[in-house]
Amino acid sequence: MEEKREQKDKNIKYTITKEIFDHLYDMLRHEDEKANRILGAMAFITVAAAALSIPFFEGKIGTDLKFFNLSLGLFLFFIFLILVTVGTLFLLSALGPLLHITTDFVEPSERKKKLRVRSLLYFENITGITIEEWAKFFRETDEDDFYEKICNDHIIKSYTLANRTKYKAKCIKSSKIFYRFSLIVLCLFVLSGFCVSFNSFFYWTFIILAAAFLEWSVEYYLMPQKELKKKAIPFIILAFLFTLMSLIFFNSCLY
Repeated sequence: MEEKREQKDKNIKYTITKEIFDHLYDMLRHEDEKANRILGAMAFITVAAAALSIPFFEGKIGTDLKFFNLSLGLFLFFIFLILVTVGTLFLLSALGPLLHITTDFVEPSERKKKLRVRSLLYFENITGITIEEWAKFFRETDEDDFYEKICNDHIIKSYTLANRTKYKAKCIKSSKIFYRFSLIVLCLFVLSGFCVSFNSFFYWTFIILAAAFLEWSVEYYLMPQKELKKKAIPFIILAFLFTLMSLIFFNSCLY
């Protein structure tokens, strides 16, 4: 009876640790897929922006507006490229391997410290031994020690996956901020080819900024967490201020 209870406890422990590990692994894959989708979309937009910039470089589109002795359109295009580059670096950092990955796995017992198989899940620990040592572990390890080992590895690897997922989420969030502003600059880049004065350019700039911050505020407001809803307030205020500033230039706007 006692033996069956111990076996049941071991199965429950293994099931729980495995479910936690699988859940965190799925979250990690979700963040990778999200980063790949964003990267693909921005690659398409960047190619389209590069195609749009050709008439600007050839002088077929654009006005006489200058900024730092450079055509306003080309100046905005270079700003767009800088923002996209920084955002892409964040995404590549998210997709790449995370530094400071846990390699010193905690052993489940003093007796197990003598084994060279330090982890059943981490590839560097597995490839750091010979195939004979790897096979020997499965042949000679008894069931109790094996359960203890795999559960321990699940726990530690789950913590590593959680840290990696958190790091990837931060990188993706940072990249989205730069990409958002790059899209705003791209819109201004296209408009710069049709604005014949800085007044008209500033008018449309403030209109676009107001719309962008309003969209940002709606995104936060629709989130279920109350603390995130409060973050919508400063974006609403900024959208209102940019709308007022656009009205200042409205009378002077030619288009």
